[in-house]
Amino acid sequence: MATPPAPPAPSHQPATSPPPAPAAPANPDTITFTVNPRTLSMDEKAHGVPVSAVNPISVRPVQNKVVAPIGVSVAQAVILVSSFVATVLLGVSHSKETSNENGYYSYGYSLVPIVPIALGALWSLISLLLNHPCKVRVHPAFYVAFDLLLWLSILAISSCVIVLLSDRRSYACTYRSYRDSDSRCEAVLLETWGLQVAANALGLLSGLTHFGVFVWGCRMVHKTNAHARFEVSINMNGINNGQGSAPVVYA
Repeated sequence: MATPPAPPAPSHQPATSPPPAPAAPANPDTITFTVNPRTLSMDEKAHGVPVSAVNPISVRPVQNKVVAPIGVSVAQAVILVSSFVATVLLGVSHSKETSNENGYYSYGYSLVPIVPIALGALWSLISLLLNHPCKVRVHPAFYVAFDLLLWLSILAISSCVIVLLSDRRSYACTYRSYRDSDSRCEAVLLETWGLQVAANALGLLSGLTHFGVFVWGCRMVHKTNAHARFEVSINMNGINNGQGSAPVVYA
């Protein structure tokens, strides 16, 4: 009598499974495209939007941010150095005027430009940190706003102070003893006069450089606005079968 064949050995290979179905899109009934608000030009994704589509379900501006080029970074470095040196010179001048043992003092021009010049140094330091170590993209309107205020204030104040300092006799002195004289008072204040002239000259340099960065910012704002985009999402379930629904609004 014949022996029946042995059953086949079980296979350890995994059973063949059907390929997974492709994942459905997150919003299968939504078409998203971009549009220029000035020219109303749209990208190729907008070609699939029917005329009878209802108003968009969302309109979101696409921000165009920039990183300052190397020329602007060099200008900001010039502002930082010149403003820092000018602030130190103004501080030394004020200290010499108010702490002299003979009681000499002047009209205090050193305190007038120190605030905008110091703010210019701080803003240029922040800009350099944003552009290089951090690589943060910011809208050029920030440069327009801050540098506009700084170059206007620094140029106006430093120019007026230099005009006032052109008359070396515009100082006042007090004496703690009769041994002091006008010549000695003038000699003491001549040093602070030179410090203030040098500091305000550096202030004018930083103000002019702020103006250059301001002009670059204005050009970049115009360029950014000219290439502005809005991201528009259309719900395709809202189609009214061509029955004359509301037109699509892009901005």
